[in-house]
Amino acid sequence: LGRSNRRLVAVGEVGRAFETPQRFALGLPGSGAADGWGWQLGADLVNVFPRHTVGLNYGRADPGWLISNDFRQNNELAEFRWQFKYSPALRFEFRARWRRELERRAGADFLQRDRDMRGRTTWKF
Repeated sequence: LGRSNRRLVAVGEVGRAFETPQRFALGLPGSGAADGWGWQLGADLVNVFPRHTVGLNYGRADPGWLISNDFRQNNELAEFRWQFKYSPALRFEFRARWRRELERRAGADFLQRDRDMRGRTTWKF
């Protein structure tokens, strides 16, 4: 575990929903079908310091993109992650996320924005 074998792990994905709901069904102004694109890019730097990994992720999901559990429809998301593997049995993690709606819903006064943080300790026994 103590070796400093730095490596960059980069990921990306893109998807298209060809059949999407109508904009009115999603509470959005305008007419016609909602857009259905979803994509994300991410990178982790493993062993940035010995046993430490940091990562960034950014993605967007159009209002008609209904099939992701990480990216809510009509949202963009940015995420920062950190993990420290103290030992093979003990790991500490931290994650911070920022989300923002892409299009304001009909009748809404503003775009919804969310921020959340999570800390987790895992101990294998």
